[in-house]
Amino acid sequence: MNQPAIPSEVKLYFPFSALRTGQDIAINQIYNALKLEKHIVISAPNGFGKTITVLSSVLPVVMENKDELKVIYLCRTHVQGQHVIRELDRIIKHLKTQGYEIHLGALSLRGRISMCFHPDVLQYAQDPLNAQLLCRELRNLDRCPYDLHIQENSKQLTHLLYQLANHAIDASDLIEICRNWEFCPYQVSKLALQHMNIVVGSYVWLFEPFIRDFFLENIGTSLNNVILILDEAHNVPEVATEIASNQLTYYSVEQMIREAEKFDASSIIDFGTNLLTTMDDLKEKISDELGISPHLTFKKVFQGYQTPDFIKEIIKLGELWRNKRLKEGKNPRSFLHSVGMFWMNWALKQNFKSYFFCASKYYTRAGEVSIKFEIVSLDPRDILNPILQNIYSSISISGTLEPIHYYSDIVGLPENTIELSLPTPFPKENLLVLTMKGLSTKGNSRTKEMYEKYVERCVEAVEAIPKNVGIFTASYDVLEGLLKHGIIKKIKRKKVFCEQRNTSSVENDRMIAEFKLRSQNEGAVLLGVCGGRNAEGEDFPGDLMNGVILCGIPFAKPSARIKALIDYYGGSQKGKDYAYNIPAFRRANQAAGRPIRTLTDKGIIILLDYRYNLPFYKKFLSPWLRARIVSLPDAPGRL
Repeated sequence: MNQPAIPSEVKLYFPFSALRTGQDIAINQIYNALKLEKHIVISAPNGFGKTITVLSSVLPVVMENKDELKVIYLCRTHVQGQHVIRELDRIIKHLKTQGYEIHLGALSLRGRISMCFHPDVLQYAQDPLNAQLLCRELRNLDRCPYDLHIQENSKQLTHLLYQLANHAIDASDLIEICRNWEFCPYQVSKLALQHMNIVVGSYVWLFEPFIRDFFLENIGTSLNNVILILDEAHNVPEVATEIASNQLTYYSVEQMIREAEKFDASSIIDFGTNLLTTMDDLKEKISDELGISPHLTFKKVFQGYQTPDFIKEIIKLGELWRNKRLKEGKNPRSFLHSVGMFWMNWALKQNFKSYFFCASKYYTRAGEVSIKFEIVSLDPRDILNPILQNIYSSISISGTLEPIHYYSDIVGLPENTIELSLPTPFPKENLLVLTMKGLSTKGNSRTKEMYEKYVERCVEAVEAIPKNVGIFTASYDVLEGLLKHGIIKKIKRKKVFCEQRNTSSVENDRMIAEFKLRSQNEGAVLLGVCGGRNAEGEDFPGDLMNGVILCGIPFAKPSARIKALIDYYGGSQKGKDYAYNIPAFRRANQAAGRPIRTLTDKGIIILLDYRYNLPFYKKFLSPWLRARIVSLPDAPGRL
């Protein structure tokens, strides 16, 4: 049987003898898009081999233009970045076995805090800005031995940089190399960037405006010479709007007052006291979230003060506070500075329709109800347009980008963007998708009888599916409903692990490791939430998860900001789809795909909500799910 045709330039880099279904289409489209300096969006299901396909298509173009083009490969997590580096290493080794010597440098990055050995930074730096300030002060005072060691060992440094420029290196490996040499990993990574053909990192490196310019300067390039790869691109709109948004908590204002008291800044103390009174008044008026007029609120908050001069005064005092703390060797975090910057942002954005201003309640770590002001970005294009309109070319790829036109539109890609939806390579017999009538987590359906029915169906499925099973609910409220109605007690043979709202990443990782380990014996059950870290950021191939049960559709809770988002996108069905339906089904599609990661995996996906099989909603499911659905009547024993 003849192999599908792909460009000879790409064939050199592709490390496998055979292509999976659809890989030839993707390779040709990506290669041609790069040659034409176009953007391309690809929806490719699990098991497709997305990373190796993209890298093999991009590398010949980059190596042909080594002095001009750079690749920035952005992911959401460090684990995804490690996978990219492993695949690059696979390609380099493949080329060497073919007798080709390639000079290719690739480096994955982490933030300054994750790449620092100095105890002061590790103890006091709570965010990137504070880490930067502490790091700079320590180096200026010659109090960082790791930076001094770099300066004192230029020959060793030059040798290391040369070695890095010819390898694919993950940040974790660079950290260990630098630990042995007593070099600062972060500073070494900055020096190495100029020599790299491919840089792998999280979205924030390019999306965060105050980081972007420094990042590009360290790489030694400009946007028009960058091929941008956005992996797991379904995350991009949400990450962009999160970066453009801002909030001011009641606690931050209280801390600002305490800092102002150190300077006897009476006008700022009075301002903070009045601001707290305003927030207290609002707290009594709202049940959850309230849209507020940005102009009237700003006028009320700053009544009697000269703006923007007064805001600049708060920011300037915050800078003095940070410098004072730095000289004392303490955490330089300043609430004066952050409060001032919040109101500066408010003033700048209050005339833009792409922002929603609100007051909302939230729970503190102590479990108490408090209040905050929020500037909510409604449009990711505010962050993405400066990037995508100036980039050489971009590749957006994910398994859950359908409908593709929605993604292209919402991130602001041009009309000539290439859009490609690829078939699943999974054998039909490896996957069973069931939905069941008579169940729903719609608000008025969440009765005692409905929760009992959900528990009964989940227990039935858990007993029928071998080894590990995942149960992902539409929300934490639904999860708590299942717990309240005894799901843990009613699952007899398998240990149940339950995702918690405020669990640290370390504690969650420990729980997931134990859950996976149980697959070697009788198996276990993981209870989580669609859109949560375990429903999107974790893979469970093989027996690590043989089945997934989705309890309900993970629609966002109706709120003032959701209504604002619907109105922003036209208030019609398009607005409801963009703000409400598509994001919900993207979360469902992500959760449903957890057990299907490799071509040999077998799994069952049970969609426990009758709405999954309604034509209107069914169209939002990924094609590989939609084509396989079997609808069952609601009755005991059917699962």
